[in-house]
Amino acid sequence: MDKLKKRLRRESVKPAFIEVLPGRMKGKAGESLSLECSVSGYPSPKIQWLRNGVTLIPQPKGRYSMFYDGECATLSFDSLTPSDIGTYTLLCENSAGTATTQVNLDIENPTIIIEKDGIPPKFLNPKQKLVKKNIDGEAIKLKAEIIEGTEPITFRWILNKVQIQDSIGFKYSREGKDALLTIKDAFPEDSGIYTCIAENKYGVNRCYIELSISGKFLTDFWIQ
Repeated sequence: MDKLKKRLRRESVKPAFIEVLPGRMKGKAGESLSLECSVSGYPSPKIQWLRNGVTLIPQPKGRYSMFYDGECATLSFDSLTPSDIGTYTLLCENSAGTATTQVNLDIENPTIIIEKDGIPPKFLNPKQKLVKKNIDGEAIKLKAEIIEGTEPITFRWILNKVQIQDSIGFKYSREGKDALLTIKDAFPEDSGIYTCIAENKYGVNRCYIELSISGKFLTDFWIQ
């Protein structure tokens, strides 16, 4: 009986790539592109895509989508732009270990999507500091003010190299052209450098907001 149990008990197997990413790829601006990679392992590995070390989060109406059927992991772009240039890493992990493969993506002729009279996003204050004192479970609103840029403009918020997902706890919104991130229940551990990435088809720009939550008195002020 013990021998039968041993035969039936499947051992964990570290993730391994059946087909790795190509190392280098070129895409054309405005065209679609898919990155595909086959992986094995037991239990079935968890899949994570990163761009330049930052975790990519699926966006229902975003420019890219992710799919994993248990064997093949796919990252698809609907329409490439110059801002998609970078190093993409596929991280596979299970209880037996991890495996990674990566590709450097370049965009051919990115100027073909640059249209006359288009303006990339520009922030009023690209680097800010926000200090909040005596905050314990209260809402905090971060604002990245845009002074120019041709619509439509899309926004992403990042904290500690991880993209923040639009949710009840961390809510994305717009106020005119400005991008807002509302932290519903803020605590000192929410302190850090928040990056707002604004992008349109003419370019991409970033705003860094250093948030510090601490102290005994209820005050707030901006340092520019």
